[in-house]
Amino acid sequence: MASSAAVEFQKIEIQREDTTFNAYVVGKEDAPGIVVLQEWWGVDYEIKNHAANIAKMDSGYKTLIPDLYHGKLGLDAAEAQHLMDGLDWQGAVKDIAASVKWLKENGSKKAAKSLEEKLKASGVPYEVHIYSGNGHAFMNSSHEAVDRKKKLGFAEHDQASVDLAWSRFRSWMKKYLWN
Repeated sequence: MASSAAVEFQKIEIQREDTTFNAYVVGKEDAPGIVVLQEWWGVDYEIKNHAANIAKMDSGYKTLIPDLYHGKLGLDAAEAQHLMDGLDWQGAVKDIAASVKWLKENGSKKAAKSLEEKLKASGVPYEVHIYSGNGHAFMNSSHEAVDRKKKLGFAEHDQASVDLAWSRFRSWMKKYLWN
């Protein structure tokens, strides 16, 4: 497999609760996402190489590596063990969940674009709207649905986007089904 030396990773900041952490992203923009976890050494060359190789598999993936040591690397076994022993495990789990959420929110445009291409080819009337920052099932608004989405790491419920989507749907229905 190819090395990550020639691969450009994008360093991003991900927000979770009242803190942010760094992560590294590589791969196709709208490809399925995979979180790659570091070994006890931290986010080093090897982990980046693994992420780059995964990103190139099959038709391509988007990989994201959360930096659970917040910029620190274990340069020898004693230092790596020290970093692992000092890891905030609850925070690390939250960072991983936030990483999954980020991938969900930043990888859903491909399906919408594919649908739009198929609709265009079919010749039927259509409109496609992408609600940035909103994940799958964002219009589900019951208390149970909002809680379920939150537990699954989906974006916060955005009632303004829900209202806009329903308004657009109603206008489309009126335009094409009543006229």
